[in-house]
Amino acid sequence: MSRKISTIGVVSPADWLDPQILQKGAEDLRGRGFAVKIHPACYQQQGRFAGDDKSRASALMEFYADSEIDLLLAAKGGYGSMRLLDLLDYEIIKANPKPLCGSSDNTAIINGIFAKTGNQGFVSPMVLDFAAGKSIDGLAEFLSAVEAPASKELAIGGNMAVFMALFGTEFLPAPDGKVLVLEEIAEPIYKIDRFFRQLWLSGYLQKLAGLKIGWFKNISDSPVRPSGFSVDDILDEFDEKLPYKITRNFAFGHGMNSHTLPIG
Repeated sequence: MSRKISTIGVVSPADWLDPQILQKGAEDLRGRGFAVKIHPACYQQQGRFAGDDKSRASALMEFYADSEIDLLLAAKGGYGSMRLLDLLDYEIIKANPKPLCGSSDNTAIINGIFAKTGNQGFVSPMVLDFAAGKSIDGLAEFLSAVEAPASKELAIGGNMAVFMALFGTEFLPAPDGKVLVLEEIAEPIYKIDRFFRQLWLSGYLQKLAGLKIGWFKNISDSPVRPSGFSVDDILDEFDEKLPYKITRNFAFGHGMNSHTLPIG
C-alpha cells in the first residue's frame, strides 16, 4: 500500500540543531510543496541534546498522535535516540503507522520501532542534510521511497555501531528472512572486526536472508599496533562461511546521494 506525503513533522530525537539551520532545511522542504511542522521541543537545548529525554520522547508521541502529520523527519543525528526507546508508547505508534525518517544515530529508534510494532521507517536524509544542499536526486529518491508501496524485501540496519548497541534488548529486529544493511564512519578497524564477530557468534548473520555493505568511511588503524587487515578482508572471511553472497559497495551511508533505506 502506497502513502502520500503532504505534511512533514520535524522532531529531534538526538542532537540539538541550530535554529537557523533547522529553519533553512524546513524552508527547503516547503519550497518543494510540503507543509512542515517543527515541534517546539526542537528549539530546546540541554547539553548536546534537543531538550531532556522526556521532552524529546513526548515530542515524538505528540506528532505520532497528530492526524495532520504524514511523516516524522529527524532534524539531526549525533547521539541520544537510544535514550528514548523505553520512554515511547508503542501502542500509540503502532496505531499510527506513519514512518519515522532519519539516519546515523536515528538507526536505534527506527529499528526499535520496527522491532516493537512492525511499522516501517526509513534511514534517510535529515533536515540537516536538506539545509546543507542535499541533491535534488537524493530528495527525489527519498520521496519516491517513502511514498512507494512496501518492498517485498525486508531490510533492517543503518549505522553499524548504533545497530550493534541494540543487541541484548527488545528493540533489536529479529534477523530471520531479512536483509541487513550496514554503514559506518570514523571507527577503528578492530571495532568493525569485533562487531562482525558478535554478529557471527550470536548466530545473527546466519539467519539473515542477505547482507549489504554500504560506505565504511574513515576507518582507521593504529599506527602503533596495526591490525593488518581491512574491511574487505573481514568480509572475505565471512563470505566463505555464509549461505548468501555479501553485497558490497552499496551506495548507502554518511554522505551525499545515499540511498534511502526502508526499514521493515
